[in-house]
Amino acid sequence: MSLSPLQVPLRAVAAATYPILYPIFRNNALLTPELSRAVITTTLSLYENLPGSDALFQVVGNLLGGPSLNQQFDRVIVGQVPLNANGNQLLHFAQLIMINQTAKYDYGPIENPQRYNSLVPPKYDFTKIRLNQSIALFAGTTDAQAPLDNVVYLRSVLQNNVFYQKTIEGYNHYDFVIGRDNYQQVNKPVLDLFIYRLATVE
Repeated sequence: MSLSPLQVPLRAVAAATYPILYPIFRNNALLTPELSRAVITTTLSLYENLPGSDALFQVVGNLLGGPSLNQQFDRVIVGQVPLNANGNQLLHFAQLIMINQTAKYDYGPIENPQRYNSLVPPKYDFTKIRLNQSIALFAGTTDAQAPLDNVVYLRSVLQNNVFYQKTIEGYNHYDFVIGRDNYQQVNKPVLDLFIYRLATVE
C-alpha cells in the first residue's frame, strides 16, 4: 500500500514517539490516566504552532475539522483516548504506520524468530478471510488512519466477502464515533445492514 498524503504527519509522529513509548509499554503496561495524558501531550507537542485540537485532527484526519466535527467533544477525546488501552496496542499501531504494512507485532530480532520463525513479522493475509457477502466497509475521505487508497486495496483483496461499501465525504477517523451526523451516516445504515443480513441468513 502506498503512503497517503493524509498519513505523512501521522507517520512522522509514530517515528518520533516510538523510541519514547517503547521502554514504557514493552511489558504490556496499561495506560493509566497519568500515562494517557503523557502520551497525548507528547504526541501533540510534536506539531509545533498548532493548537491542541488541530494537532489532534492531524492524527485522525481532516486538519481543521469538517462540517461533521462535533467540537464539544474535542476535550473529551483528548482526556479519554487512549485511556485504559494496553501499551502494546500503541506500539503495534506505531509499527504499522512506520512500515506502512498490516503485519503482526514486531517483537524484535531476538524474539521474532521464536514466535514467527522469521526475523520480521509476517503480514496479515486477508485472502484467507472467508465470509462470503458478510462485510460492510465504511470509509471517510479525510481519514488519516484509514485513507481511501487503503480501503480500495482492502476491498480488492476481500472481493466477494464485501456486500456493502460507503464512502462519507469529509469524515475523519473520529467522526465515525462522535461526528455531528454519525447517526444518519453510520449508525442507522449499520443497524439497517444488520437487520437486512439477519433477514437473509439461511
